[in-house]
Amino acid sequence: MFVCFKMGHQKAHVYVKVFTWPVYNVTVEENALGKDVYAISNEPVRMGVPLPTEDSVVKFKIVEGDKQSFKAEAKIVGDFAFLRIRHRNDGTLNRELKTTATVHLFVTDHNDAKPIFEKDEYRADVKQNVPPFTTILQVQASDADIALNSQIYYSLVGVSLEFMVDPISGAVRNLRYLDPGTYELSLLAEDRSSRLFWKKTQADYESVLSNYNTANKAKAVCFIH
Repeated sequence: MFVCFKMGHQKAHVYVKVFTWPVYNVTVEENALGKDVYAISNEPVRMGVPLPTEDSVVKFKIVEGDKQSFKAEAKIVGDFAFLRIRHRNDGTLNRELKTTATVHLFVTDHNDAKPIFEKDEYRADVKQNVPPFTTILQVQASDADIALNSQIYYSLVGVSLEFMVDPISGAVRNLRYLDPGTYELSLLAEDRSSRLFWKKTQADYESVLSNYNTANKAKAVCFIH
């Protein structure tokens, strides 16, 4: 909305609603330089106010709308004051709207750490008559990763007819009554993510073991007497 102030040699008068049309449609090209932009009416009716005298002084003022970005100017030609809308800034006019959004970034764990046993070697003295499935020693490993990548899966390296290890707890148990002697077991700790998503076959199992860091392995020595 615009207001026109019109003054001559006599006492100043304020004229309101003397525009040639109540509503004007103006256009301006996108990305035009602001300091050179004049919004010109695309209507057949001239945009502005007629002047009663040639020496009249006219000023236009924006009273509603974006007064921070635009300003109204008068260009007098003969007995008519044309209304021009000019961009105040030197930047470009862009028709695209702007918006903001909040982005939550979650950094997922990369399975780059390997399980490490607390000890390189575990030892246990076991009586000869210990019943089958008795826990004779407990092994423990840890992994610096998180979630599934940090959950440990325990297994024996090679087949044993005398012992088994609980894959979750790491408890080593005897499968039967044991004869007196010394038994050595090799234990392997893997994170469960690798165990679940890496399909190993029996043919390449030994070659896979050779690629593991020694920290993934531990030795259990059981003395049966």
